[in-house]
Amino acid sequence: MTKQNTKILTYIILVMVFIFPSALVFGTWNAIYNHIFSVLVAFLYASNGKIEKRTLIFWGLTVIIAVYTRRYGFIDMIIIPILGDFVKNKAEVKKLILKSNTPYICIFFTIVYSILYTRLGIGSRGESGISGGLVYTGIGEVNLAGISLFGLALICYRKNRIIGYFVFLLGLLTTSRSYILAIFCVVIFNFYYVKYLVNKIIGKMTYLNLTVISSFCLFALGIVFISLYQSGDILAYNANQGIYRLFHLYDYSNYYRFLAIYLIVMIMFNNPKTLFLGFSNEEFSVYGKQITSDLLTDFGVGIGTHNLFFSHLKMYGLATFLEIFYVSKILKKVTNQNNFGIFIALFLYSIILGTGLSSFWLYFSAVILILYEE
Repeated sequence: MTKQNTKILTYIILVMVFIFPSALVFGTWNAIYNHIFSVLVAFLYASNGKIEKRTLIFWGLTVIIAVYTRRYGFIDMIIIPILGDFVKNKAEVKKLILKSNTPYICIFFTIVYSILYTRLGIGSRGESGISGGLVYTGIGEVNLAGISLFGLALICYRKNRIIGYFVFLLGLLTTSRSYILAIFCVVIFNFYYVKYLVNKIIGKMTYLNLTVISSFCLFALGIVFISLYQSGDILAYNANQGIYRLFHLYDYSNYYRFLAIYLIVMIMFNNPKTLFLGFSNEEFSVYGKQITSDLLTDFGVGIGTHNLFFSHLKMYGLATFLEIFYVSKILKKVTNQNNFGIFIALFLYSIILGTGLSSFWLYFSAVILILYEE
């Protein structure tokens, strides 16, 4: 990828996260937005006139699988090998962000969409459509606004600390527990002795290794939340809204997401063929309702896992392991003790909300890590 195309891609990332009104055009949870980004990235990469052989093979296999399974979400995986080229031009990315006024334009559009979406009643928290916080980007979902503002605050902080602090405070209006946790990670991992400890173990703390460890923990939490539901200890939605949700973990939001993780594992255990190429939402609903019926628990409306690994495992099957391996290999090149707290915050977003390290969010995260690498 040329330096010029790298700059164009950086602008596209910021436009898609903050400026384009995707909630108005496509709705809040429409996969076509991810597909558009994948096509744009592939076009920019191919416009160089030279496509690496391994990238071409990867693309070919991806298209074949997508056509065979008729699940065209596989197409989004074509951006993964291109990330390496994007990271190679990190000097251009950093120079553009630090010199451009685009981040300030992003703040303006965030304020505009926050007012507009609140008045129109568009914003929500998650796929359940429950009312969210007070701040939104063009995407129109409050948890995604949280990771967006977390990244924007870090970007602005490198340019102007006062504006950076303002964006950090603006992000608090999302009332997102994940946002609070992300800030906590940045603060904690910025202490000298923590940095010293991180420097000793950072070689082992890769995206791949952390994904493996967290997946076992999340499956265990799925069992715990099923037990809590059976004992009647899950807090109702209407008792856990606004700022109160920051202080409660045993709610239906967490119950459904951990239940989904448990169900995905059990579906693949009971139907091994689903492990190879994943399974559809319809199959998840059919198999999931059977399992929850046997457990005497509530399947609900089939809310997703909010976890990147298990969401992709459900959609892509074994190809997910290749994705995690490749992304981990690339992110390792731009992660060190200086930005490890940011990396952990972004990783937590991926395991708690299922975002941050896929589609344009993956490239957005790469931009943030690049800014704080030194």
